[in-house]
Amino acid sequence: MIVSIHQPNYLPWLGFFHKMALSDIFVLLDDVQFPRNKGFCSRVKIKRADGPYLLSVPVKEKRALKKINEIEIATEVNWNWQHWKAIELSYKKAPFFSQYAGIFKDVYFKKW
Repeated sequence: MIVSIHQPNYLPWLGFFHKMALSDIFVLLDDVQFPRNKGFCSRVKIKRADGPYLLSVPVKEKRALKKINEIEIATEVNWNWQHWKAIELSYKKAPFFSQYAGIFKDVYFKKW
């Protein structure tokens, strides 16, 4: 039996899903301290034509000693439009993007 544990990531990399697929039991470990450094719980690098681009979801009280599952997205900041446009412009010519774009766009503009 393969048991894997991973902390949640914003737009996880393919290795995350590979790890999940190889596991019989996959634990998403979100009851540990939110990384206050430059971790990838709330950040991701995407590939743009001009090179890597960092997207960061603004969070409330990121300096507090809180667990990942206690951290709230800073909804007063209009980050979702910027992220969606960056993703759309970077990947609109990728195979299957048009097939899934609507689903992702709905997630970005949902009121959380």
